[in-house]
Amino acid sequence: MRKYISAVLLILLFVSLFVNVSMLYKDYKSTPGKGEVKGAYELFMVDVRAVQTGLNIYLGETDQKKKQLALYDVLSFTYKMDSELKLLDLKSKQIYNRGLTPLPSYTADFVTTSSRLITSYLMEGKDLTDVAKKLKSYIDDLIKILDGTSMQDKKSSKEVFEKIDNYSNKHSPMY
Repeated sequence: MRKYISAVLLILLFVSLFVNVSMLYKDYKSTPGKGEVKGAYELFMVDVRAVQTGLNIYLGETDQKKKQLALYDVLSFTYKMDSELKLLDLKSKQIYNRGLTPLPSYTADFVTTSSRLITSYLMEGKDLTDVAKKLKSYIDDLIKILDGTSMQDKKSSKEVFEKIDNYSNKHSPMY
């Protein structure tokens, strides 16, 4: 009886290993659909606009608690924006053979800047309005350049790639 239990468990182990390896291979070989790129791009743009809203609140408020909450929003949405862009960049490379470079370096700078803003505000009591204004100008320009665009097909994606190149020519990295 014990031999049969061991044999059944060994067979189940091999079957589950085979299923896991085959699923990993399918995931590795699969390419995202154009709808996934379009959806990822729209999520990225929602996060960019959320960062803009948070910065508007931070720069326009006098209440310390509201400023603090706005900085939390800015930090969380810059992280989210950065992760969404990395995913979008990967999907774009798989479908269109072109990534969104150098935009990921800018979003990484946005995360660093928002971290600096909230750390200075909470830990040191410093209100870095000039840094927030610079970040806001970068975000505003990014929204202005990408407004009305989508990545639903090859033509519209090419337009996004060109606009990102234009953005990077006009802006140097923040750090």
